[in-house]
Amino acid sequence: MSKIRTKSRSRNERLLVPSDPFTPVIRPASTTFEVTGYSYIIHTQGRPDYLVFDGEMLKVRGVIDCVGDGHHAYVIALADESLFPLNRYYPSDKTVWIFCRVEQFPWHIDMLRNERPVYCVASTDGGCSLTTGPEPVGEGES
Repeated sequence: MSKIRTKSRSRNERLLVPSDPFTPVIRPASTTFEVTGYSYIIHTQGRPDYLVFDGEMLKVRGVIDCVGDGHHAYVIALADESLFPLNRYYPSDKTVWIFCRVEQFPWHIDMLRNERPVYCVASTDGGCSLTTGPEPVGEGES
């Protein structure tokens, strides 16, 4: 793995430069797919489910399974006292893991219920999210 050093360009701008100019910079893999279906489960406070992720036990309060184009994106709502891992995208098995806190879980369900189209945008560098397609300004609820 090549080390990356920063080279000053100006007061507020930095440029990432590989320490070995002959070593290629590996770009993260990414995908965008339309979410065509979803299901979810909510775990009760008294009986939390646990998920072992990267060797750490996470306290799960809810899971949304978003599907589309052969992909699965799991939105995992974690208890406040749970560890909070980085989001992940695994291109080999087309799975995306998006972690959020319990209070953000309804936002995801609301988006899936009320918006169209909804996309999952994922990258192996941890940038994973659900997003809507473009909408006209002032569209409002119908």
